[in-house]
Amino acid sequence: MRGWVFFVGFLCLASPAVAARQQVGQFYGWGAFSERAAGRCFAASEPAGRQGSGGAAFVTFWPDAGNRARPSFRLRSPPRAGSAILLLIGGRSFPLKSIGGREVIPADPRVEGAILAAMRSEPRLTIVTRTARGGRIRDDYALTGFSSAVDAAALACARP
Repeated sequence: MRGWVFFVGFLCLASPAVAARQQVGQFYGWGAFSERAAGRCFAASEPAGRQGSGGAAFVTFWPDAGNRARPSFRLRSPPRAGSAILLLIGGRSFPLKSIGGREVIPADPRVEGAILAAMRSEPRLTIVTRTARGGRIRDDYALTGFSSAVDAAALACARP
């Protein structure tokens, strides 16, 4: 059942190669996936208590681009234009920016390493913002299994 939830929940990464998506492993609430035909591997999770909501956290590896870990997030609803989008991890706050629709990434790519390090060392992260309709989004993600899922995704992309 959990594998099916991940498959449905992560269609946002869909491509013509969806049939080639392979789940590399499941580590608590985090899954590791390989899409070799699309040229990527990723670790992904859904917000705690909000499975199927459309929200998701990702760490994606692109072997053709140096196989560097890139964090990104999908909000449950589009953010309000001009609203702050904050990633909160262990007492630290990282601004995020919308790249269209519900997709958000770190506002400053230079902090990606700090975000990933914090995700490895803290038990949870939270994303907060306002929706286009003025409501509040607060998505919490448990980070148990995060490190194992990210490492499994990285290994999957490192294999020839």
